[in-house]
Amino acid sequence: RPLRSMPDAQLTRPDTPPVYLFYGGRTPESLAFRAQLEALAESHPRFRLITTYRQARVAGALTGRISSDMVIAELADLQIEVNGNAHKVPWFETEMYLCGPEDFCASLEAALIQRGANPDRIFLESFSAINAEDSEAKVEEAEVRFIRSGVAAQWASKEGLSLLELAEAHGIAVPNDCRAGSCLTCRSKLLRGSASVDAGEQTTLPCIARPTSLVLEMDL
Repeated sequence: RPLRSMPDAQLTRPDTPPVYLFYGGRTPESLAFRAQLEALAESHPRFRLITTYRQARVAGALTGRISSDMVIAELADLQIEVNGNAHKVPWFETEMYLCGPEDFCASLEAALIQRGANPDRIFLESFSAINAEDSEAKVEEAEVRFIRSGVAAQWASKEGLSLLELAEAHGIAVPNDCRAGSCLTCRSKLLRGSASVDAGEQTTLPCIARPTSLVLEMDL
């Protein structure tokens, strides 16, 4: 959610400086709010969206993980307007807000500081992903029942779908932000059976979970 709230907060200021959002993921489909952010970039002259993908090559996007080299290169021509005049701003004088897994934020922060960034101008919001458990009760196939939607779907391990992807394939919309087990937005109640991710209180994270029982019922 910071991906929406932070740009919105900055862009509503009367003296809004240029706002750059570097957004990385595996593929375009893995980026939450991608369509909304692209629309914002098209409509707001001071907002620039830079996307980068680790497992896809997309026209107009970068390739690989967000790095200090990438940030510095994209900010090379950064300018602000003061009293109608454009002034060049060195990348290391900008405020930077890093949001993502803890190891990513820590390594990017260290790399930026090593390149000359001011530590007092770097702010972090890190999170830890919940990883799928290694379970001896793995199954090759399962019937997944989405109780609220009234849908029964067949899941097969060979297709590699998460429970979230299975739900979406059957037209079921599940709230989600990160699709990586980090934001907990998709946390859902298990009514029967088990899944590979235990998110506590008989819940799971559909974005990274798979069935570990032959029949699984979810409150979706």
